[in-house]
Amino acid sequence: MVAGTKRKVLEGLATRLRRRAGEAKMDGSIKGPKVGRKRQPIPKDLLKTPSGKFAVRLQGLMEAAGLDADSLGDKIGKSGDSVRLYLTARVVPHIDDWPKLAKAVGLSDYRDLLAD
Repeated sequence: MVAGTKRKVLEGLATRLRRRAGEAKMDGSIKGPKVGRKRQPIPKDLLKTPSGKFAVRLQGLMEAAGLDADSLGDKIGKSGDSVRLYLTARVVPHIDDWPKLAKAVGLSDYRDLLAD
């Protein structure tokens, strides 16, 4: 009986602390954390640059191959965050990584990664 009372007191204290921190609703349920952000589109001024054209081409190839950023990153030995930087035209992959990228998206030659 004492252990049950002690548990109720601790649970009540934890709930009050969460409410004080703004993590609990009035009904006692806890809000989940806000996770992730929507991917921002490539700015229009970047679309005309070589990195912007590469990003659009890579996105199309990834969709055709059924890959997302994390799975492509795994295939080429990079992180998903690195691939996301490629897709937002902020970074162009190093030339040594182009053959791995081409193979991962199903191209036979890395030069096919270049936009037409």
